[in-house]
Amino acid sequence: MVTWAREMVKELGFGDPYPQVPVYCDNQSTIAVVANNGNTSRVRHMAKHARFINEYVDEKALEVLYVPSAENLAGVFTKALGPAEFERQRRGLNIEDVTKAWAEVEATAEPEMTCASGRSEDADIEMEEV
Repeated sequence: MVTWAREMVKELGFGDPYPQVPVYCDNQSTIAVVANNGNTSRVRHMAKHARFINEYVDEKALEVLYVPSAENLAGVFTKALGPAEFERQRRGLNIEDVTKAWAEVEATAEPEMTCASGRSEDADIEMEEV
């Protein structure tokens, strides 16, 4: 996804705005596998993926960084969280409660106008609020 977005930005003529994209990971073993280019006997099935990521790390296009699980905001998508932790991560991702946001939109929206007679003629049509 990151590489696709970088290529699209380049094709649109905006240059390379992010010389090195940080990828945050809360698994230190995964970071070690990427750093070792997938050269361990225990992860042979993942070596191809690790080498793919490592190519971008070597080119300085990606930087794999450790983030503690408690601070990893992506946890809201992968773990069952309690209400307090869910709210903390939701606020950290700047995600809004849709029901509250929609209520605010409806409260500030102008009322819709419809034709009282149902006619589509241009002559003296009465409008009423719905």
